[in-house]
Amino acid sequence: MYILYIFRFFIQKEEGMSCCSFLDLTEADLNLMELNMDRTEFVVQEDGSLISECNDDPNASQRIRVRSDIQERRNTQSMTGTNKVPLHMFSRFGTVRATLLHRVAEGQALVLAANGSFTENNRRALMRILISELIKVHGSCYPPDEAKVALAQAIVTEFPLLRNTRTKKGYEHYYDEETRRGFIEYRLWNVRRTLSPSQKKYKTKALDSGKTTPVSPNINLLSQEELDSKIAWMKCTNPSDSNKQNIATHLQETLQNRRDWIIKKSPNISQILHEYPRLLDYNGEMINNEFRYFFKEKSVNFLARFPSYYCPRILEYAKLNRLDVYNRLKNITDVNLRALFILADLLRINNAMLAQQGDKGKGKMKGKKRQRSSEEAEMIEKEKIDVPSTFLVRFAGTPLPQSIQEASATGSIIIPPYIVCTQEENGRNSYFVQGDGWLIKPRNNNPVTAFDLLFKVYFALKICYPAGLQIFYNFIESYVYDLGTKARGVVTSLHVNLSNLKLDKIASEEFIFGS
Repeated sequence: MYILYIFRFFIQKEEGMSCCSFLDLTEADLNLMELNMDRTEFVVQEDGSLISECNDDPNASQRIRVRSDIQERRNTQSMTGTNKVPLHMFSRFGTVRATLLHRVAEGQALVLAANGSFTENNRRALMRILISELIKVHGSCYPPDEAKVALAQAIVTEFPLLRNTRTKKGYEHYYDEETRRGFIEYRLWNVRRTLSPSQKKYKTKALDSGKTTPVSPNINLLSQEELDSKIAWMKCTNPSDSNKQNIATHLQETLQNRRDWIIKKSPNISQILHEYPRLLDYNGEMINNEFRYFFKEKSVNFLARFPSYYCPRILEYAKLNRLDVYNRLKNITDVNLRALFILADLLRINNAMLAQQGDKGKGKMKGKKRQRSSEEAEMIEKEKIDVPSTFLVRFAGTPLPQSIQEASATGSIIIPPYIVCTQEENGRNSYFVQGDGWLIKPRNNNPVTAFDLLFKVYFALKICYPAGLQIFYNFIESYVYDLGTKARGVVTSLHVNLSNLKLDKIASEEFIFGS
């Protein structure tokens, strides 16, 4: 361990001693030199040189102490040099809190935020400081997994509000040792981008083109003759109350054949609804049945959770941390609809992600949904189209952007389903799910039931989510419906912040279902 002393000491300039030379001295060296610590003092100038002054020096008040960055450099050199750094060590200061407080103003602000309302900007600053320290400790942009796990554990241990209570260990969003993913690894990836090829430890490898997964061969499909007979019956049957049960039965019996056809042939929305027009009937009940067949009780999760739990938290979070977004959307009177817009804005996809969804992003959906055309992502990025107000909810009298209409007319893109809000004569709003020229009006007409139906239409027809709403729908899938979908890091981070938000006082009448 290196010992620093502030003392006075007369020294000849020709001896060539500098402050760095002094910092290399150990306690044994100082004793060997027989220095009287009561009478001597070293003073380090701003340029790093060592000077000596007498006790009666009139300029004594202008001297400076050894700068902390010099000591930090010495500590780093001692750890990464002859002394082996423990694999689990992530900071020279021992804890996350001490590491942050070493940054004074910025660190203090982060400590306060981590114990209160933590934003995505806070999270990015946290990673920037901690990863910088992690790299210094190990002298490499490739620190050991043990250090990354220890850092992730320390973050959620010292700041419990940053823990993800929905996972086994609670820190996987910062670093998951099984997948080697998380905010710690993502920050290291960004740092490594500046390295030269010779400095990089691993070479990038092209991802597989994720082909769609067909229906399991163990599932019994109807013969073509049986399928054609049932489709013909549904096309010719009037969707009356008396025929409702038979229609529901026929749709369920043809479900596996329908999904196998959608996956293998990738028909568009109109082609699917031409073959199975009864999906549009009964105010979306047939669509809901299709979703319930796969997810059973989870079918009601959005209706049960979003208005009562997520809506007030999203609004409060925006009011505290994203006032610009909150004020821009405050004219939307329905709080649930406003919360959906805010959530889509908070999870707005960035330009880098949009670029990856062009030609290079084709076929990387791993079979979950049919891939989008690259033209859609390119158009959104090029023309700065506002995705939430274009592909989530549109109000009557606001046509789609001209470029989208033209691209749809030529067939280069398919307009995905979205909610249409219209105003009736009595002044009340009505909501429909619209897609490719067809409309479905939910039975209990309000924004919550309309979005619930919209989400299930995407699933039933296996439509890829619009470019720009990928992260938004990942949040809806992973946490609101709880479908077992792997949540993205930014989604988990926002959910942790929302879950730990303290709502001291909320007017209950403001959050009445469908208000």
